[in-house]
Order: sequence, then C-alpha cells, then structure tokens
Amino acid sequence: MRLKEFRLRKGWTQDELARITGVSQSFISIVESGSRKKDYGVFKLKKLANALGVTVDDLLEGEEIH
Repeated sequence: MRLKEFRLRKGWTQDELARITGVSQSFISIVESGSRKKDYGVFKLKKLANALGVTVDDLLEGEEIH
C-alpha cells in the first residue's frame, strides 16, 4: 500500500488526512502499517485516493488482492 508515500508527498500528517477525508486516523494508521491486509474498504480507499489526487489503483500498486 502506497498511502503513506502519497500522504507524505502532500506534506500531510495522518490527522490532517483524516480531517480532510472523514476517514479515521486509526484506520489510516492501520493501512499504512500494513497490519490489515484484507478488506480495506473500497469507499474509504476512494476517499483517501481522491484527497491525495491519485487513484485507488495507485494506492494498491504492488499489493496482492485475494
């Protein structure tokens, strides 16, 4: 998952991204740490990708989807 990479390019903290998207900071932390590999929640990923100006595919690049 490339979420952290794209977030840092914007110069945003997890809290800032959470505030902008309405997605919880704890969810962002879980996704960035890689500790939750399944069921990221397409709706949440779409909100994060839109805020970062990338696609969901960009975020998932290199991830294995089962």
